[in-house]
Amino acid sequence: MIGLEDRLKELRKEQNYTLDNLAYIFTKEFNMGFDKSSISKWENKKQKITLEALKCYSKYFNVSFDWLMYGIGEKYIKENIGGYQKLLGTNEKLSSISDDINSLNDRELRFLEDILKTTIKNLKGFKA
Repeated sequence: MIGLEDRLKELRKEQNYTLDNLAYIFTKEFNMGFDKSSISKWENKKQKITLEALKCYSKYFNVSFDWLMYGIGEKYIKENIGGYQKLLGTNEKLSSISDDINSLNDRELRFLEDILKTTIKNLKGFKA
């Protein structure tokens, strides 16, 4: 059975981070001061991970806390995409494409955002 420690290591390895890389990121992003020794101990069941460190993992890797702790539920958290989620959820015609938009990567989202901004600008300038 895959445990918490395995999920911690999985997240780090998926990004091709070394222990040093991740320690640096956590120190820079979260001002937590974790060193590679601490991360290694967490991954190898030599030391219990702190709640603060778990929150860093969850936030940085955008994974659900339930998945991280217990291996249950969706792994990744669906983000609110620049306010589009609210729009899509309230508009019947647009809500059908919500899942498609949530599956886009950052580059594709920026491209879609540019298209929408241009289209909206053009529509506002169009007088029927």
